[in-house]
Amino acid sequence: MPRLSDQRYNWVDCWTAAIDEHEMRELVIDAWRMVVPKFLHDHPSTGRQPDTDAH
Repeated sequence: MPRLSDQRYNWVDCWTAAIDEHEMRELVIDAWRMVVPKFLHDHPSTGRQPDTDAH
């Protein structure tokens, strides 16, 4: 686990042997979407639809 001072960031902790490729891709894309600008957040290459209920 990260040091206490680094826990302000969104960390994902998992055993890579325990998840499949689909789950790993989902974790990486979700983590990426948390930190990128909105225009990249909804980029078609993520395979996700733009948030339609955002206010």
